[in-house]
Amino acid sequence: MTVSVSRKASGRRAGNKCVAPGRAKPGAAKCARYLPKGRLSVTGRAGANKSAFTGKVNGKSLTPGTYQASLSARDAAGNTSAAATAAFTIAR
Repeated sequence: MTVSVSRKASGRRAGNKCVAPGRAKPGAAKCARYLPKGRLSVTGRAGANKSAFTGKVNGKSLTPGTYQASLSARDAAGNTSAAATAAFTIAR
């Protein structure tokens, strides 16, 4: 299983994209953009699995803020499942 972690950041609309606030017009609509922080690989078995999350990605602790995790599983044949997302917050 692969878990991709992204941090939520503020942004502004520029056409169909959400860009950093300084690159768009000041009056542009607000949006949320997600900045990639890293990936984790977790081994599992068929069926439901549990794994404790330590708050670290790539050996570094995540800073306080709102994050999004995207999870996808891959079988022995290399077939990948549809990604499932979950939001979480690091308080301290």
